Amino acid sequence: MRLSNDFGKFVVVFACSMLVAGAGMADVVISEVDYDQVSTDSAEWVELYNSDVSSVLLDGMDLVLINGSNSTEYNRFELDGIMISADGFVVIGNDPCATQLITFPATNALQNGAPDIVQIVDRATGALIHGIEYENSGAALFPGDDVTSIGDSNSLEATSIQMCEGEWVLEASTPCGPPACGTVSNDDTTWGGVKAMFR
Repeated sequence: MRLSNDFGKFVVVFACSMLVAGAGMADVVISEVDYDQVSTDSAEWVELYNSDVSSVLLDGMDLVLINGSNSTEYNRFELDGIMISADGFVVIGNDPCATQLITFPATNALQNGAPDIVQIVDRATGALIHGIEYENSGAALFPGDDVTSIGDSNSLEATSIQMCEGEWVLEASTPCGPPACGTVSNDDTTWGGVKAMFR
């Protein structure tokens, strides 16, 4: 995913046509995903971050889950009514801090990769706002997605994949808050450095 330094918007190219995320929408990114637990996967969630200086209402946006083995959508959640404050976070899924406006499946809500995909899209146009393909060691399956070979751990408690200064890394989970850069991956970046990626 590329950020335009001039406009702060995500621009995504699909099959030679250009779709641009609308104002406000383009400031919302996926910042953290917890999709695998030590035993039953019952505490899965996706965290979104608003890099704007103003609050953003997620009306018209969908959280889309895609099976990477066949590139088919396996679930979709409309994000209408959810507000993210400026420089703030919201969690969608099974965590005590998660928004109550979305009901995730109780178990196995997020597939376990190799690879799988989480995206935010503009419902009206289909434009990609932000996406992450995790456990993908090859090329992007969908143009514009972030791609990482990193995966969540099913042997360590309370870990997630999260963005730390341009790289997706495995770290201690921090739902509804800044990433824990350096706790697991020995990444020495700071949240200030991460935020700069989205400005």
